[in-house]
Amino acid sequence: MARRFFFQLFFFAGVVCFGQTIYPSLPDYTSNALGYFATGLGIADINQDGWDDIITANGNDMARQPVTVYYNNGDGTFPANPSWSSSDVDYHGHLSVGDINGDNLPDLAVSVFLGPGGFNQAGHVKVYLNQGNALESTPSWRSGDDLFTFSCALGDADGDGDLDLAVAGGQPYNIGIGPYLTYGRVYYNQNGILDSLPGWQSTVTMAALDVGFADLDNNGFLDLVFANHLTPNYIFLADSLGQLASAPSWSSQDADYHANSLTFAHLDGNDYLDVIISDNNQLGGQGRFKAYLFNGPPTGQSQPGWLSATGGFGSAVLAEDLTLDQYPDLLAGRWWGAVQLYRGSLFGLETNPFWSSATGSVVEAYALRDLDQDHHFTKLVEIVVDQDSGHVVYLPDVQVEQLVQVSLNGRLLIPGQDFCSTPDDHWISTVAPLQAGDTLRIHYIASYDRDLVVSNWDNNIGNYIFYNQLNPTAVHTAASETPVLSVSAFPNPFNQQCRFRIELPQAAPVKITIFDLSGRRVTTLSSGAVISREYELVWDGTGQGGLELSSGIYFYRVAWKDQQLFKQLFLIR
Repeated sequence: MARRFFFQLFFFAGVVCFGQTIYPSLPDYTSNALGYFATGLGIADINQDGWDDIITANGNDMARQPVTVYYNNGDGTFPANPSWSSSDVDYHGHLSVGDINGDNLPDLAVSVFLGPGGFNQAGHVKVYLNQGNALESTPSWRSGDDLFTFSCALGDADGDGDLDLAVAGGQPYNIGIGPYLTYGRVYYNQNGILDSLPGWQSTVTMAALDVGFADLDNNGFLDLVFANHLTPNYIFLADSLGQLASAPSWSSQDADYHANSLTFAHLDGNDYLDVIISDNNQLGGQGRFKAYLFNGPPTGQSQPGWLSATGGFGSAVLAEDLTLDQYPDLLAGRWWGAVQLYRGSLFGLETNPFWSSATGSVVEAYALRDLDQDHHFTKLVEIVVDQDSGHVVYLPDVQVEQLVQVSLNGRLLIPGQDFCSTPDDHWISTVAPLQAGDTLRIHYIASYDRDLVVSNWDNNIGNYIFYNQLNPTAVHTAASETPVLSVSAFPNPFNQQCRFRIELPQAAPVKITIFDLSGRRVTTLSSGAVISREYELVWDGTGQGGLELSSGIYFYRVAWKDQQLFKQLFLIR
């Protein structure tokens, strides 16, 4: 087993939240419904203004509708109507967000459950690339094969440091054309472009409604999990070379084959992640939430080690320590039901929810993020690899808001080129294989005050935001804290002039170097003496000697003391 040692230089000391309310009983925000059957849900800074936006994919199996984005107003609030809508419409299922083409911008993959003919035509999966301040209006990539697909997930399926796309295929309803069961698939990333046909297929067929990546056997490579209707749930382990097995390494043993959604958490206190799945009793079964607990690599078959006390139309599940007692809790939803929170403890998850919202909606998906940034703080961890262990490492907590800087053995890693990650996971996967003794230093922004976003299928009810009401005051800085600089560029893209706003932990000179896409240095901006912790530098889009540069993608490196940051700019003439 590949263990990793964590040294937290900036840490959370713990907080007691007894008597405090985490979320209100009614949502603080509800979008206008607009007749949308909202299904897929994601959160990312799409327009690159420094604030996270909300993405929804609409339609489900009811109507052909657009993908929509609600831009953050810059204070954690959102407009009632979408700020952006795709030009195309489809029967959209769930979605996944991540930098697919390596330009350090969040792209969007969306499952299309059904074709234009409804249940008489299979769907596909597609990708909207980020253009710098918005997603492209129509997808520039779609799968070359058609299939019923309700969910997809971005992850590094082959351990090469870029994001591949896994797809859950099949449909559980005996309606329209077949096949209702199909193979799990992965479309591999080749230099920033997904293959049009899958490079990996499972040997077993399934009607999978969800899929997820996680390193379940701790060998430093991501494995693949499918939550299935009509068949057992399956885990496909990656070997020591990062190759996914085509036959399942593990399958669920209980006979309730009605899975809807999945999530991961350390529920039983050991080093191995557990898998939590919602069952939906619309077509049979008990419809209970359940967890499969592992104390070693998941192989063979097993029964769930935890079951909720009640059943129903189970849907969204998401695990995180929301009560701040260092034990993961479970957010769980149902169709025509409330948002519920099952509390975790030393003894595992409680079987009945300890909090429920006063709402009744068709919950489809959950997402957590500190939308108003009211409790952001920076963390620095060192991860020392104790044996040759593949490419994947996990951050020691799950309340990750944004990666700031990653270095390996003192060398700064560039996101999209040297490693990949996704906004909703707390792993990173490096291009270079990790060896025993390697040290990763990771700066990131975290929050213990994460707001809850809910996508609702009800076409006469909008999507919800429940703002976190906790006041976590017991965040402490250790003596060895390393301050982290923050830099933003605006406007981005720009035409005539770009301003770099720099927040320095301490007043000291700062230097910005601009590179073109090939890595050639085009100019350097220096601050000289700095007496303030907040500073601005301006670039007019020219290179050495005042030569006007052409439109394109540029990178800038910010150097302050011994820290460096790499980010991206778009110049449009």
